Amino acid sequence: MSVKTDAQARRSREWLLEALISLMGEKDYGQITISELAKRADLDRRTFYRHYGSKDQIIIERIREMAALYEAVLRSSPPMPTREIALAYFRICRENGQLLFLLYKHKLLLLLLDELNRLFPILHAKHHAGPDPYAPYSAEYALSYHVGGFWNVMCRWLAQGMAQTPEELADMIGHMLPEFI
Repeated sequence: MSVKTDAQARRSREWLLEALISLMGEKDYGQITISELAKRADLDRRTFYRHYGSKDQIIIERIREMAALYEAVLRSSPPMPTREIALAYFRICRENGQLLFLLYKHKLLLLLLDELNRLFPILHAKHHAGPDPYAPYSAEYALSYHVGGFWNVMCRWLAQGMAQTPEELADMIGHMLPEFI
C-alpha cells in the first residue's frame, strides 16, 4: 500500500469514527445505518465496507488504539504504584471522554470491558517481575477484580459527568487498591 493510499485509508477511518460519534450524539445506536454513517462521513458505503464489517468494528478499533496507548505508557515505565497506573488510565479516558460518554449512554461500554479483560493479564505478565503476588489465588481472578474496579469507577465517573479530574480518581483508586500489578 502506498503512503498516499495509507494516509487516505487512515483519513477515511477517522471520518467514519467522527461521523459515528456525531450520529450517536443525535440518535440511538441501533438506528444508525451504514448508509447514513457513510453519508455523514462524506464517503460511500463501499468505502465503509473496505475498512469495516460493522459499526461495532469502528468502536472496537478506537478502543484498541486507546488500549495500545495505555499499554505503551505502562511498558515505558518501571513498575508503577497503583495510583500511577490509574492516572494513566483515567488520562486516556479523559482524552476520549466524548466517545466513552456516548458508549455509556448507548450501553456499549462492555466493548471496552472486553478489551480491558484481554489487556490486563498481558500487562501483568510483562510488567510484573518476581513471585506472583496473588499466589496461592488465581491471578486471573485477581486481575478480573481489578479490571472490574477500574471499569466500574469509570462508569460511575461517566454517569456523574466526568466531574473529577484523572488525578482525583487516581488518588482514590491508589488509596483503595494500594497494590495492583
